[in-house]
Amino acid sequence: MMKRLLNKYLYSDGGKDYYQGMHSLVGFLYYLLRDEDMTLKMFVALMNKHSGYVMENEFKNLKCLLHQFDRLVYFII
Repeated sequence: MMKRLLNKYLYSDGGKDYYQGMHSLVGFLYYLLRDEDMTLKMFVALMNKHSGYVMENEFKNLKCLLHQFDRLVYFII
């Protein structure tokens, strides 16, 4: 499932690069959402908006972003 989602992301819009740790984010999103289409949409939105921020400093900002996302999902659900 994760490989399929990452391939869809990587080959969309002319192709993108894979960065170490993307599978962790996809897995986390899928664990929370339990829906492949919604997981892909959320992952694409997060990467489009925050990829530069997330990739900086060897992914040190990823923990902060995941915490913020977790809190958002908690309030939505």
